[in-house]
Amino acid sequence: MISVNDFKERTLDAIEKRYAEAICGTFPKYMDFWDTFVGGKYDSYTGAIVHYPLEFPGIFKDNINKCREKIENIFQANYTIFTNLAGTHFQLSNLRDALKLNLADINRHFW
Repeated sequence: MISVNDFKERTLDAIEKRYAEAICGTFPKYMDFWDTFVGGKYDSYTGAIVHYPLEFPGIFKDNINKCREKIENIFQANYTIFTNLAGTHFQLSNLRDALKLNLADINRHFW
């Protein structure tokens, strides 16, 4: 398990920094999740989660760049899912706060 402060120091991602407390509190094995299911690993040099180095058999000679591109697309798609979930969390938090306001309050956007 990683602490919130360690997590904030290890990531360069603004969204991960913004939601570090929620991520670490509700998903303490977040880094392990990325390593196992997204295919990334923590790069101590850059402080970011990056995909693993890719190795291809000799028969892939002509298609290596195409394969790298497909893998990068998968990695980016998984990251996009994360950012959408983080955005949803933010919007739900705002909704809960807005619903606590009385109906006449100008900051209440939901009736």
